[in-house]
Amino acid sequence: MTKIEINNVSMNFEVEESSTSALHKIYLHLEDGEFVSIIGPSGCGKSTLIDIIAGLKKPTQGTVIVGNREVTGPGPDLGIVFQDYSLFPWMTAYENLRFAIEHTNENLEPKEIVEKSKKYLDIVGLSKFANKFPNTLSGGMRQRLAIARMFATDPKVFLMDEPFGALDALNRVHMQDLLIYLWSRGDKRETTLYVTHDVDEAILLSDRIVVMTPSPGQIKEIIDIKFERPRCRNDIVKCAEYIRLRSNLLSLLNEEMLDALAEQEKHMRDLV
Repeated sequence: MTKIEINNVSMNFEVEESSTSALHKIYLHLEDGEFVSIIGPSGCGKSTLIDIIAGLKKPTQGTVIVGNREVTGPGPDLGIVFQDYSLFPWMTAYENLRFAIEHTNENLEPKEIVEKSKKYLDIVGLSKFANKFPNTLSGGMRQRLAIARMFATDPKVFLMDEPFGALDALNRVHMQDLLIYLWSRGDKRETTLYVTHDVDEAILLSDRIVVMTPSPGQIKEIIDIKFERPRCRNDIVKCAEYIRLRSNLLSLLNEEMLDALAEQEKHMRDLV
């Protein structure tokens, strides 16, 4: 079983002679196979938290445990998708996928690596674009390739930082459906932590939603999403419970935005 345990995590950044607190005493446990989304105002430390769990940043305080391993650096058990795709521009779509599989599946034979690369290109509908370079692909295609790379490397945990934030509305819907399909297929669902600004996306995808406060980021509230899976967006949006959840989440975010604006105004008055 692969759980994520975030215990008393705080993060401070030293800027010249001052210190900025990005996260303050975060406690969050994800159960095996759980899909948890994080929403909150810009600058509340959502991406910083993802970087800490991924081993890309070391917290000022606290620990992160994935499975039985304390995270002290990146590892093959952690799959990550960022908003900016993070593809190698000098490699084709196929080469990007093959490179990732080669370096995370050391026991696979060359033939198996080729087959797996082609399989995942086909799953995300990119077989016809296998020999294309990332700069010739649309944003949606590049993100499909990034998603395929994450699933193909068989990590134990998925970490996703606003992966669809740069896409148009139609592509975003397609990518949400693709993510749900890939995450749900097979016998086991991988533990997933997903950062988004989109309330509707969070409700559709998640088992729980974590609402964070403005900087320094703290957990304000955790909301259970009890819609049964598989979910159909056209059905759940008509439910009274969906409308209630959406209204509650927007109210919580609006409270935080108003608090943040009040704090900014106070800071400006102090400067004057």
